[in-house]
Amino acid sequence: MTDVPVQAKWTGQSGLPLMVQSISFVRAVADDYCRLTGRVLNDATMLDFGCGYGRFLRLMSYYSDPKAVLGCDPLEASLDQCRSCDIPNKLELSDYVPEALPFPEKTFDFAFAFSVFTHTSGMAMKASLKALRRVVKDDGLLAITIRPEEYWSINPTYAKRAEGMIAAHRAKGLAFAPHALNTATEVPAYGDTSVSLDKLAEIAVDWDIVGTNISSEDFYQIIVLLKPKRDD
Repeated sequence: MTDVPVQAKWTGQSGLPLMVQSISFVRAVADDYCRLTGRVLNDATMLDFGCGYGRFLRLMSYYSDPKAVLGCDPLEASLDQCRSCDIPNKLELSDYVPEALPFPEKTFDFAFAFSVFTHTSGMAMKASLKALRRVVKDDGLLAITIRPEEYWSINPTYAKRAEGMIAAHRAKGLAFAPHALNTATEVPAYGDTSVSLDKLAEIAVDWDIVGTNISSEDFYQIIVLLKPKRDD
């Protein structure tokens, strides 16, 4: 297992509380996948987009062989952490703002991204969703999490800026506070983000939003379920 300090650095939590939060998400999306596709996750091909140190790779391997549960992340340090713990799943390095992902087209029955789109700019969000569409099967499903406008009020980091961020969210549908410039692109792509469902639908041009869910362990990670948009 990953060391407790690494868990805390990557997620802000560790140990049993983090395990409970993680299992809550996994159970929710497993139920959503069954409800929305008519299939179960058992033996499904899966992609953990933004896999970090691999906590969901471990958990999703409950449903499917680790060879069918793949992960990608733009940080080599994340993948190194997975490898240091002998995670058997296949791992790939992805671009920070991907135009494409390092997998064949229409590979995955199910792709998921926990607390990834809670940190991306609108530009990075759009690029990532387009890249994900290429690797998810036409009858597949994507689950992501987003933050509501209330997030700005409960995060003490933004205590002095909360009203402004909420106003931006209400005016534009998306509020983004960048952490730093990406050294490769010089474009602010990573930070903290809230986005409305209407704005997400506008950004996710290749997807249809088919449902939402909320983890009982984290009310500020709204699960959004998306199906590939059909040409017909």
